[in-house]
Amino acid sequence: MKILMTAALLASSAFVATAADAALLGRQVNGTIQFGANPTNYYDPANGFVPGGFGNSGGQPVTIAAGTEFGFQDGANMDTADFSDTQLTIRDVVFSNAANWKQTFTLVGSPGFASISLVNDAFVPGLTYSLNNGVIEINWAGTNAANDFTAVFNVTAGNAVPEPASWALMISGFGLAGAALRRRVRTSVSFA
Repeated sequence: MKILMTAALLASSAFVATAADAALLGRQVNGTIQFGANPTNYYDPANGFVPGGFGNSGGQPVTIAAGTEFGFQDGANMDTADFSDTQLTIRDVVFSNAANWKQTFTLVGSPGFASISLVNDAFVPGLTYSLNNGVIEINWAGTNAANDFTAVFNVTAGNAVPEPASWALMISGFGLAGAALRRRVRTSVSFA
C-alpha cells in the first residue's frame, strides 16, 4: 500500500515539475535593446544595426536554437543575447558608461518565462534584472566596461501544457493508488 501511494506521489510531483520548468529550445522569443530615452529597438533589423549571422537578422520572433539569437552592432559596440536550453548569456564588446540601456525578452505565447537567476556577471558594477509577467528585463544603467564582458543567467520557461509522458505517469500513479485503496481488506470489529 505504501509503495503504491509513493508511486502516486512521485507521478504527481513529476507532472508538476515538468509543467513548471520547461526548456527553451524550439520556443520563439522577441527581444529589444534600447539606449537611454530613445525608444528605438536596435534588435529590429529594419533599423540597420543587426549584422548577418544572428537569429534576429531575419526579423522577429526568433526561434531558440544553436547560434546567437540577438545581435546589435555599431561603430562603438557589439551587444548580443544568446539563449541555450537553460541559459541566457549577455555579451558586450567595447563600451563605456552605459546610461539607461535596457534589454527585454518575451516568449511568444503563454505563459512566458518562469524564472531567471544570475550565474555570473563580469559587468561593473553589475547588471540588474527582473522578471515581470513572464517578461525578462535586463538593465545596464551605470555599468562601466572597456573590453569584452559577459553575464550568464539561468532561465526557464513556463509550460501551460504538460508533455504526454507526464500525463501518462500521473494517471498511472493515481490509478495504482485507487486500485490499492479498492483492494484494501476491511476488517470488522464486533462488540459483545
